[in-house]
Amino acid sequence: ETNEYTFCDLLVDRCKGIDKMPILDDGGGLSKQISVEDSFVRGSMIVMREVRRILDGLFVRLLRLLDKRREDSPDPKMSYPSTFRLTARIVDRSALVHRRRPFRTISKQCAINGK
Repeated sequence: ETNEYTFCDLLVDRCKGIDKMPILDDGGGLSKQISVEDSFVRGSMIVMREVRRILDGLFVRLLRLLDKRREDSPDPKMSYPSTFRLTARIVDRSALVHRRRPFRTISKQCAINGK
């Protein structure tokens, strides 16, 4: 047994709410994340054409958010994201009888040049 502070110790401390990392003030900068989302009644999104129509609408809302972010930013060049992530939560029909929440979450992300 050693007196080293291990990764396991770190995880146990974090679970207890203990975090010794200093809090760095970003000076009231922009949040690191923006998002748009929508939800649907289970089983209502079954045609790919409809999924694409909804994604087009979300994309328009995302562009509006980015424009607003650029307007509000003290440095507009730094106001754009560098990563894009799309997350979908779908019903896994094979799990409908086995689990209370038969959802499967799929998330894909990629780096972008947001400038």
